[in-house]
Amino acid sequence: RNPDFNPDGAKSFTSIEEAICYARKWIEDNPIEHVDSLDLPKDGSAIWIIGGGAIFKEVIESKIVDAAYVTQIDTRVEADTFAPNIQRLVDDGLWKVARDGDWQESAIKVGAKQFDVKYKSMVYKPIKAKK
Repeated sequence: RNPDFNPDGAKSFTSIEEAICYARKWIEDNPIEHVDSLDLPKDGSAIWIIGGGAIFKEVIESKIVDAAYVTQIDTRVEADTFAPNIQRLVDDGLWKVARDGDWQESAIKVGAKQFDVKYKSMVYKPIKAKK
């Protein structure tokens, strides 16, 4: 969003549309292999949008995304920025759960303390309007 933000070795864009246009062109010029476990297009044309919260909100509201890959973490933390509540979109009939992963547990270390955290991987997909 900041037109002056241009970190070394990275591309910066001021709109989602501009970034996606660049990504599509880059994929055409630099084909990549797909990853079977993620159920992605076989031509490697998937474009991943990696936050923050305002960007997630914009792309979900603009309906340009085909899926949301979400890691749910069973913990509470203090935060001032949040991703959109996709479960609310499911409850409203606008999205569906395409894959509901199993809960797993992992140890994480924060400073000198170690915690066990439960998490699962979810895939949500928008429900396309019938014509």
